[in-house]
Amino acid sequence: TEQGILICGMKMLWLKDRKSRWQLWVFLLTFGSYVSFHALRKAFTCIKVNLTEEVGLSTQRLGFMDTMFMFAYAFGLYLSGALGDRFNLRRLISIGMWASSGITILLALCGFMEVKDPSYFLLLWTLNGLIQSAGWPANVAVMGNWFAADSRGAIMGVWSGNGPFGNIVGALLVNLVLFGMHSTWEWALVGVSVCAMVMSSLVFWYLPSHPADVKLKTSRLPTDREREQEGLLDDGSPQLEVTSNMVELAVLDHSGDTTPSKGTNEPLVAEHTQHRNGISFMSAWLLPGVLPYSLSFACLKLVNYSLFFWLPLFMTEGLNIEQDKSNNLSTLYDVGQILGGVAAGYVSDKMGKRSPVMVFMLLAACVSLFFYRFMTTDSVFLIMCLVTLSGFLIGGPSNIISSAICADMGSDEAVGKDSTALATVTGIVDGTGSVGAAFGQTIISMVSAAYGWKYAFAILMFMCVASAMCLWRMFVKDCRSLHADWQKSRKLFRSMQAQGEDRSRSASTI
Repeated sequence: TEQGILICGMKMLWLKDRKSRWQLWVFLLTFGSYVSFHALRKAFTCIKVNLTEEVGLSTQRLGFMDTMFMFAYAFGLYLSGALGDRFNLRRLISIGMWASSGITILLALCGFMEVKDPSYFLLLWTLNGLIQSAGWPANVAVMGNWFAADSRGAIMGVWSGNGPFGNIVGALLVNLVLFGMHSTWEWALVGVSVCAMVMSSLVFWYLPSHPADVKLKTSRLPTDREREQEGLLDDGSPQLEVTSNMVELAVLDHSGDTTPSKGTNEPLVAEHTQHRNGISFMSAWLLPGVLPYSLSFACLKLVNYSLFFWLPLFMTEGLNIEQDKSNNLSTLYDVGQILGGVAAGYVSDKMGKRSPVMVFMLLAACVSLFFYRFMTTDSVFLIMCLVTLSGFLIGGPSNIISSAICADMGSDEAVGKDSTALATVTGIVDGTGSVGAAFGQTIISMVSAAYGWKYAFAILMFMCVASAMCLWRMFVKDCRSLHADWQKSRKLFRSMQAQGEDRSRSASTI
């Protein structure tokens, strides 16, 4: 059967234990899920020139549409974050993907039917922002359920490249349809939507949102009563498996098969019934670090999404670069974001502190944006370097704050053992960031139209500094802690060195 083939394929992987294989599977499915979400957004961004020329939407109108998208997205994040801690994550993700794909197809139908009224596009794009909010908090919560905190920075740094990678996929698919197949922008939207629908079906049937969904249990060992309530015992005698990373309670049947016995029409993964109360919305705001990181992310996401929405149009109108080339060059920003997320996650894991890495990269991003004013049509190499560098320096903090740091705060000891806050905290941080991004789209469109792109980039530089200042108290605290640790290590090294010298002297005396 289809399920049997999938399980056999997973068992053939080189990973040494069952949990690691499931972790890889969860990583790939959640990664692909958010790649699809962002590909749908990027597809619309890449056809802005077509909407201006064929539909008659002005730059200001497009800016207002992006603003409404981000406001709806922000509101949806606060809502979906709370829902994610109370309802099934797998269903929330897949339904959001299906709905967003359907709305994107409706945008294409407006083009097919030659609809010129901007209100239709505004309504659909705003509704799409609300629907798209179902993706990020739920996916981060799934990853937080499966991966431990000690390696979360590096893993989430790689995983959070899903958004930039989705931007690349969306831009390439649009270019393939528009310039490779010489088709229309409507069919470009349809093509991206169909790909996202296929991915959403895989998520719905095969994503285990929690280790207990595939009869794996981590962290504390549950009581017999809890295991009986979860329905995970087959003969009352669980089997312990010890891995190199942790002791896990894996409740297996005698054949080792994880396929549910509910029939062929059931999803591959079962839903665990262990219930933990979702933390209240106001209580989540009071968790350590939530407020400063939310304010910082509001400033940072304004910068990130301004470049995301407007970089192709800036290159086309401001630098007179052809549309297909500007779309391709804008993907370098996403490449830089992927690399920045990996680097920031790895370094912050090694340091044991997040804020010093964030502040350093934000201030360096301000410098990189300063040099955007020197871009010209002929300086293609300079454009490539600056776009990639700014993506690296902005994407690093953005990806880590919205993924690893949210997971850290959502699983903090202050939450309590009987509550869960992963999705709620992620929704608060990303939602607050989206509020900042929403205001940014209106500001950037107005400033660029009235005063030029030079002043628009000056605003982005200021917001990078403001984002770093929101983390300044945490930055100082973490730097002092790192300095104290260094002093202790230095003192210990000198003590060991002195002991070694004393032994050598004693040996020479004898």
